[in-house]
Amino acid sequence: MLSKKECPTCKNHFKVKPSHFERRIYCCKVCFNISKRGKKTPMTGRHHSQETKDKISAVKMGTKHTAETKNKMLGRIPWNKGKQATCPAWNKGTVGKMPKPWNKGKAGLLAGDKSPHWKGDSIGYYGLHAWVRKELGQPETCEFCGKANLTGKKIHWANKSRNYYRDKQDWLRLCASCHRKYDLNK
Repeated sequence: MLSKKECPTCKNHFKVKPSHFERRIYCCKVCFNISKRGKKTPMTGRHHSQETKDKISAVKMGTKHTAETKNKMLGRIPWNKGKQATCPAWNKGTVGKMPKPWNKGKAGLLAGDKSPHWKGDSIGYYGLHAWVRKELGQPETCEFCGKANLTGKKIHWANKSRNYYRDKQDWLRLCASCHRKYDLNK
């Protein structure tokens, strides 16, 4: 059983479920938006005049128009139509020039323990391995079997003491198979 209610914006009567009677105030989203804006604007749906409906249907009927022609047909005018640019281009004079880095000459000032993000010995497993790679570089030869020209996941930094301290002397260069054997023996 539907109840009738009057829309405060367009004064049309519309049907509402009893469970929605308290919540639903407006007949459609257009009326809701108009009430929020506080001014009358072109409306959609049943609120349009016949002339505007014809224009909209002509635009929707598969004829391919650009946004400019659609706006002309519907009577819309862009906000910047006929206005000249008042501010210069942001990149005027910079085309073909590389900008200078903000930290030129300051690269080492915030590195290592001088960085505000430095954690000291309370660093995690992956952070410590990243620190070792940065300090000692990427290894290429295994210290146990002597395999050379290893890259990527084929060669690892292995920790000698298993306490994972920030000590450069506490690390070994091992290939993946030697690293597995080294860990199993410990």
